[in-house]
Amino acid sequence: MADIFISYARSTEAEARQISAALRALGYSVWRDDELPAHRAFAEVIEERLRAARAVLVIWSPDALKSQWVRAEANFAREAGKLVQLRLVPLVPPIPFSEIQCADMAGWDGEADNVGWRKVLASIAELTGPVSPGQPGEETRRMPTEPLLAVLAFDNLSHDPEMAYFSDGISEEILHTVSRSKGMRVIGKSSSFQFRGTEKSARRIVDELGATHMLDGSVRRAGDRVRITAQLVDTDSQMTLWSERYDRSLTDIFELQDEIAAAIAAQLDAHFTPGPKMGAIDPAAYDLFLQARAIYAQDSTIQDRVHCVQLLEQTVALAPDFATAWGQLAMFRGFSLPKSSDADGALIRPVALSEAQRALALDPECGPAFTALALLTPAFQDHAERVRLAERGFSLTTNDSSVAHIHVGALMSVGRNGEACRIFDEIAANEPASPYSRAIRAFFHHSAGHLEKAHEMAEGAVRDFPDSPYARFMLDQLTRSRANLIVDVAESERASAQAHIEKRIQQAHPVLYLVHVGRTARLGDMDRAFELLFTAIDEGRPLAFDPAPDGRGFSRALASVGLFSPVGLRLRQDPRFAELCVRLGLHDYWTQSGAWPDCVAEVAEFYDFRAACEAAAVASAGREPYRPNRSH
Repeated sequence: MADIFISYARSTEAEARQISAALRALGYSVWRDDELPAHRAFAEVIEERLRAARAVLVIWSPDALKSQWVRAEANFAREAGKLVQLRLVPLVPPIPFSEIQCADMAGWDGEADNVGWRKVLASIAELTGPVSPGQPGEETRRMPTEPLLAVLAFDNLSHDPEMAYFSDGISEEILHTVSRSKGMRVIGKSSSFQFRGTEKSARRIVDELGATHMLDGSVRRAGDRVRITAQLVDTDSQMTLWSERYDRSLTDIFELQDEIAAAIAAQLDAHFTPGPKMGAIDPAAYDLFLQARAIYAQDSTIQDRVHCVQLLEQTVALAPDFATAWGQLAMFRGFSLPKSSDADGALIRPVALSEAQRALALDPECGPAFTALALLTPAFQDHAERVRLAERGFSLTTNDSSVAHIHVGALMSVGRNGEACRIFDEIAANEPASPYSRAIRAFFHHSAGHLEKAHEMAEGAVRDFPDSPYARFMLDQLTRSRANLIVDVAESERASAQAHIEKRIQQAHPVLYLVHVGRTARLGDMDRAFELLFTAIDEGRPLAFDPAPDGRGFSRALASVGLFSPVGLRLRQDPRFAELCVRLGLHDYWTQSGAWPDCVAEVAEFYDFRAACEAAAVASAGREPYRPNRSH
């Protein structure tokens, strides 16, 4: 049963929720009537919880004075000697409760050092005793040896549900700022933001996320003013290490985020190097920026992404010195490039390049801008530069899933699948409660050829998150793909199967999709598969991964991922694959970087891949590098 029963009038539900969350963050178990079960009489349940609670906290308000339920609950607690009471506005509790001390918490916004709040906590501690770290015999939690911070979604206290995107956006920006702190590990947003309202207990955060510390707070906005309260809690001892309230103009928002991050870093005894200071920003611009981020954080459609771009265009028009907005705008445009041909994006690419360069001129460490430049590098060109840019973006923005995915995808586009999966495994470890991260991890392992492992991961994501549409979607996709890759086509059906593929190849002309070539190879016609590839290269036709709609799958810049995925397995087993890699510039990347692809070991039983590449490079000496014809 709960340590504390909270009694309140419905008009103060938001305040009761905030008080509940603060008590849970300190380790207390709390019960409010929002937890009434549907199958039992509420009067019966309330009496049961009242009797079981060690303290009853009554929140007095004008409506509570009129409520017979609040009075009855308060009287029960008074007679049982476990009444704790507070008032939210200047008033005197009714007789006989006026004879008992009532803490004044008018205007309380979550501050740990509020005099009234301290009185409440002192009374609760006297009635319940100190918060127990666990009963003897309970399994001892295994805590990380270094600080691991969970930044929770700050509560929206603006009394307007439509402002949730704003409080979430503020929380996410603080998370990003803190994550740039040297030596500080931060749990990803997709996991930590799942804990809201009554779920924000230190015990639950450590049990489900393994965090050593949690940052929680609230956001209240009124026009161009914002009030942010924040508190840092040690999840093991459940002690509040630091708390502060900030009343600022939205024009000071970046200074405020840096200030909060620096305070947290100081409390964790870390060395923090904040990013460059931003100038004042138009509050309306920042609002648009947060709206775009909120939309893109979802499993967005192509139309949603277009809307994000429009919002960010309005943002930078109002705030031309807002580096992160310029970087995000360039990155979103990069995601929207058509997959069929670099030439199809001829109108988008120069605009996005200019936006990324503007972001870096304002902030040389703008991670999304580097990621945008990686996406804007034409397919099958400048592999080393693409990998470098994607890695740089990731190193500067470790808690943005889109940035992380491009970094991992860039490594896979040059055949470094094992390394890519190890990196994403580490990323996913910081997102234990995110169905999206769990599902996309399965996708990356599938792309690396770990078919059974990927399928088990996808099944695990669905099992742990049965209500996640994305986890179910990924499991269905991998199930179909695995069956298509493993099951061979009967000899009698190969001719018709190849005829079907040839029809799709012709329909896609002039683009050549690697999935069609891979299917041809799996049907056993290796000569035709390589004829398709080398003819397309000689004619300057664009190569792409698959004909999936724009906005799904790998971006155009990462089309070469298909060569090193299960799609290209049969191709890699043929020595002609080495010549293909030379023609596509991949051999130059490997020799210059020294980072050879995993397929060197994968095809060792068939041929010496490195020797075959060297021989093909000599034979191709003087040949122009592959550059898709811009007219396509």
